[in-house]
Order: sequence, then structure tokens, then C-alpha cells
Amino acid sequence: FDVLVMSGGSSVSTRDHSLMLLRELGGGDVPVRGLNISPGKPTIVSGDPSRKKMAVCLPGHPHSCAVVSSTFLVPLISSLIMGEPIDRFRKVFLPAEEDVIGRSGVEEFIPVRIGPKGEAMPLWARSGYLLAMSGSDGLIRLPENMETLRRGASVEVWLW
Repeated sequence: FDVLVMSGGSSVSTRDHSLMLLRELGGGDVPVRGLNISPGKPTIVSGDPSRKKMAVCLPGHPHSCAVVSSTFLVPLISSLIMGEPIDRFRKVFLPAEEDVIGRSGVEEFIPVRIGPKGEAMPLWARSGYLLAMSGSDGLIRLPENMETLRRGASVEVWLW
């Protein structure tokens, strides 16, 4: 499989430059236009399985790009190469240091630092902020059917 990975130009708006480029190049079907995750919704996956060619257009914001690369792109490429996805995260459940408020209907990934007592301390950041990711120990995963986790509740943490 040949996989082209692009970052930037992918957008939730009508001005999606990656999508226009893929169509101009005859990139095959666009089976995925947007993932149900935050950050990272504007991700695009296109390709032609008969020619063993694929393109993945990642969001341009650094935080979004890092989340999609870690949670989606690496498992996708490993499954193409080895036949099954590699789960590179060690997953643990830790008590939340503060309320973790999410949006129902979207799987969310929030940078997290592990506190001195083993508590999960969310690092709130917008999709363009890489600083929170660089100082994190991993990601809190909020499933799409969960809106809020209260302080002290057990939260799923994906450690780097």
C-alpha cells in the first residue's frame, strides 16, 4: 500500500483544499470525510483499494494533527502493513482531579498530566495549541456517549 499523508488544508467548511486536491488528482473515493472525534473532525481518508493507494488528510492545527496521528493514523498504517492495528497506548483508569466536561455525541481526547497522587489532571487546550500536548503524559478519552465526568470519577487515560 502507498499512503500519502498531508497536514493542513483539511477543513469542516466548504473551503476544504485537501478534498479539492484529491479530486483533481483522481484520488479515488472519499469514503471518510470527517471523524467523529474532537479534536480532529476534518480528517479525510481517500483511496483506491484496487491500486493499493490511500491518502489521509490530517487537520492543520498541531493539537488536532497530533491526536489524529496517534489515535487513528498509526493504527491505520499498522493494520495495512501487518494486518492488524497496533495499539501504542497503555490504557489506565485514574481519578479525575477536576470535572471533565465534554460534548455528547463526539468522542473527545484531552491532553492530561498525571499528578503527584496519581490523579488525571486535564490540560485544557484549543485544537491549535501544541504546548498542552508537549507537556502531557497522554490523553483522556471521553466516549461519545459521555458528557461529563465529575471530580474523583474514574477517567480513561491513554498514556504515551
